[in-house]
Amino acid sequence: MASIAKKVILQQDPFAGRWKRQRDISLFERGQWPASWVHPMSLPVEATVYAYRRTFFVSEAETIRLHVTADESYSLYLDDCLVGRGPERGCPERWFYDSYDLQLPSGTYVLTAIVTALGKVGPRFRMSFRTGWLCCPDQRRHRSLLATGACEWTVGRVEGLTFEKPFPHDRFSMGWNTQTAGAGKKGLWGDVRDEGVARTGLPGAVPGECNRFPDGPRLSHSKLHQLSKRLDRIRVEAIQNLTSESVPETVPVSATEPALVTCEWLGLLNGRCEVHIPPSTRVRVVLNLGQYFTAYSFVRVRNGIGSSIRVRWAESLFDEPAGDSKGQRDTVVGKYFRGVGDAFVSSGYCDDFTTLFWRAGRYVEILVETKEEALHLVKVEFEETRYDLEIKSELDTDDARVKALMRLMRRTLEVSSHDGFIDPYYEQMMWVGDCYPTVLGLLASGADDSLVRRCLTLFDFSRNYEGWLMARWPARDRMMIPTYGLLWIGTLHVYFMWSGDVGFLRSCLTGVRSVLEAFLRKRNSEGLVELDSGWNFMDWVPQWEMGIPPGGDGGVNASQHWMLIWALRMASELEEYANEPQMARRWYLEAAMMAEVTHRSFWSEAHGLYADEPGGKSFSEHAQCLAVISDQVPDDVHERLIKNLPHACPKMTIGFGHVYFESCYRLGRIDWLWERLEQWFEFADQGFLTLPEQPEPTRSDCHAWGIYPWHHFYASVLGIRPTYPGFEAICIEPKLHHLKTIRATLSHPRGKIRVDVCVQGESVTLSVNVPEGVRARIKFGEHDREIWGGEAVLRIHSVESDGL
Repeated sequence: MASIAKKVILQQDPFAGRWKRQRDISLFERGQWPASWVHPMSLPVEATVYAYRRTFFVSEAETIRLHVTADESYSLYLDDCLVGRGPERGCPERWFYDSYDLQLPSGTYVLTAIVTALGKVGPRFRMSFRTGWLCCPDQRRHRSLLATGACEWTVGRVEGLTFEKPFPHDRFSMGWNTQTAGAGKKGLWGDVRDEGVARTGLPGAVPGECNRFPDGPRLSHSKLHQLSKRLDRIRVEAIQNLTSESVPETVPVSATEPALVTCEWLGLLNGRCEVHIPPSTRVRVVLNLGQYFTAYSFVRVRNGIGSSIRVRWAESLFDEPAGDSKGQRDTVVGKYFRGVGDAFVSSGYCDDFTTLFWRAGRYVEILVETKEEALHLVKVEFEETRYDLEIKSELDTDDARVKALMRLMRRTLEVSSHDGFIDPYYEQMMWVGDCYPTVLGLLASGADDSLVRRCLTLFDFSRNYEGWLMARWPARDRMMIPTYGLLWIGTLHVYFMWSGDVGFLRSCLTGVRSVLEAFLRKRNSEGLVELDSGWNFMDWVPQWEMGIPPGGDGGVNASQHWMLIWALRMASELEEYANEPQMARRWYLEAAMMAEVTHRSFWSEAHGLYADEPGGKSFSEHAQCLAVISDQVPDDVHERLIKNLPHACPKMTIGFGHVYFESCYRLGRIDWLWERLEQWFEFADQGFLTLPEQPEPTRSDCHAWGIYPWHHFYASVLGIRPTYPGFEAICIEPKLHHLKTIRATLSHPRGKIRVDVCVQGESVTLSVNVPEGVRARIKFGEHDREIWGGEAVLRIHSVESDGL
């Protein structure tokens, strides 16, 4: 019987009862694990990878449960077979660990943890306290076998790893390109220079319990389900021989040369055969994965001493060797491949290679260069990795463009969901400003909310002593964008309205209050907020330097003020729902007073719009739309904004357009929403499989901050919105615009909300079905009806006259 390893998701700390049951454990030892971190004898001075090993024997078949984590990251192997990777991104205040069940027949085993200590050459989201490894068996009888600090683990430095920058610029945050030299018969992950027995350090500790070691990372259990799946249906787009002098990035991809056999490469990718590469050969193979993926690479080779196998990933190919234009995304031949990735050097024996980091994209270039000996490529595989999202909501309509866009948004959400919501190619960082529109899309998708809670919690931990949230977190460096704290409050508000989790809401209220207090402390003698610290970014508007609106850096700006008022109103509602009436009233009054001074300072009677600066001459969409969604502008101003908003300039980009979409709904101008959607509809025609960061030219071809139309198809077009937390009460008010049919199923905590609208001639039929016990107010034409669960069918006979 072979050994089996399986990841386990726990609901509480595995040792929670240990210090509660035993009276002989002192107050200062509560929260400590019965295992300690172990470290190399000398700390690294440069990017280093360590191998921690423990050889152990089990006399009879049994299951051993292990709880493990590392600083910075680990790959865990049992007898050279991968068990799992981790930990999930975290910060010292919330460091994650994983649990595995090892089902072992009797025998001798080797457990190996490959642990990174990469610093700046690793992913920027990988924070570090001090390099180390922690392994703790669940059962007492197994601790003498495997617990770090209780038994001897050896540690060695993995040799043969080198790193290089993936781009000449520094606008990236993922790990550097790597090169690994093979070890042949010497073992897993190359040569390991033995450094002896690992040194015991601080004990593992859970948050809020251990007082003796306040500087150590606090351990929390991972609760995220990660998908692991081997990629198939890979297509060979091109195979071409290159000269030894040529630079691959400057050679356009050409059609496959007739002498090169494509079927052999397809057989290799499907695991059916090997590929023989003759001596002194340089061959490039470009693969089309058929979809955008995030995956690890695996390569097995035999012979071919000194041969290199380079595996690079790209989202799209480029029109010019050094240009930024990518053109049609599904075109390969005649374009240039520039990507990121890894290289492997054969030892001449039999080598197995894998990568420290997963990579992202839809195209892969394999560049093989042999020396004096032929190389056998035995295996080339890709293992998809991401959060295992289960999309439960459904939407169908007669508009084919909407269907195509839904596919793009779905895939963008899937590959951007890992241990956080991230840009998968360039940054892999979790930004507050990206999370808000992403969460809008995720909630509408019906997927579980674990990642939403994770993101909200981690950002809350990033607050500094003044109350500001970091713009991106976890991160090795600290970057502050003040208004991103307001978007964090907005994310909490929309999540609470969909989930109704009062306990989680209360855990975040300290953060809400801290962010608002930080803003209010910046008021000047006129009652206006002057943001003079951090990067006062709002949107990548071409006319704004570094995305900062006029007056937004050290002066006063209308958009920043209306955004603060919007957050104050949401905070007031949250405090009310959390049964904090005094705080609710305080934020309500602060919003009203701030709205009064903001209107007085920025309103231009001549233009019928809010100026970006007092007496200014620019009138951005941002100021007008944020004023609309704040619900604090006078009624007469509201009417003038409807008339004059089309004249506001500059316009919002995709990254901030969720505010424009919401204001269109509140102004009753769904037609404007559909007009703005045109730039989304163009992406499918350009060959995109995911939504880009912005229209061409764009840096990233996959960016989840653009998936908020998913939310608005449900919330604004179908008009399905919660009017009480947890969707206990909802409103349904469809606005069809040009659509003839639209059918949707929206996941609800109690079941499904189903809405079906059909236009036949001048008649419209609306069918609604909601879970039992849910109060639904249905507004449709002349109808205004309320039901408590069940089904309702409404009809109107004049589409035009009813404004549908």
